[in-house]
Amino acid sequence: SSVGLERLGRIEVYLKAITQRVIKLQEQPDRDRLHSLEVSRAIEAYEAAGGRIPVPHASPKNLVAARWLLEELRVSLFAQSLGTSEPVSLKRIQKQLS
Repeated sequence: SSVGLERLGRIEVYLKAITQRVIKLQEQPDRDRLHSLEVSRAIEAYEAAGGRIPVPHASPKNLVAARWLLEELRVSLFAQSLGTSEPVSLKRIQKQLS
C-alpha cells in the first residue's frame, strides 16, 4: 500500500491520540494552543521542503518519513502516554527534511 504495512499498526494509536487530545483540550486549552503552534511550525517546514498531504505516490523518501514524523509529533505532544514509534521533535523533522 502507499501507506506501508509498518504504518498500519500505528493508525489505531493516531486515532487514540485524537481522542486524548480532545479530552485534554477541555482541561488545558492553553497547553493545546502551544502544542498546536509547534505542530504548525513542523507542517510549515514540511511544506516548504515540498511536502504535501496526502503524500504523492512518487515522493522522495525523506518527505515520506517526515510526513509520518508529523503524526508521531502529534502523539508526542497531545497523547504522550501512548508513546511514539521513534524519537520525534520539531528539530528532528527539520533534520529529516534537510
